[in-house]
Formats: sequence, structure tokens, C-alpha cells
Amino acid sequence: MTMSLRWMLPALAPAERLGLLAGMKANAPAPVFGVVLALARERLNDDDWGALARGLGIPVAPGLAA
Repeated sequence: MTMSLRWMLPALAPAERLGLLAGMKANAPAPVFGVVLALARERLNDDDWGALARGLGIPVAPGLAA
């Protein structure tokens, strides 16, 4: 699935991306969600990452408040 997400995440509209990851945050085991978040951070530009992180209620950068 991570191979598919590598290409899907940047191609999804921001609302679709947020919906997908919000569902994963609610239902996936924390280690799995962590891998997906790391992949998202790697593949998204700073603006898209910032919007996603704020939408998920997580810090945009390590050590910062959401």
C-alpha cells in the first residue's frame, strides 16, 4: 500500500487527502499511521504538508504546537 500512497498522496485533492489520512488516524494502528505520515511529509510540498498537518491536528514541524 505504501507504494500506491507514494503516488496517490500528492495527486489527491487536499480535502480527499485529509479525509483519507483522518480515517487512517482514527482506525489504523499508531505505527502504521506514523509510516504513512512520514511518507506524506516526504512526498508533499511544504504548503500541502502544512494544510494536511493542521487538518489532522498534528504539529507542522517537530516540536511545534499544532
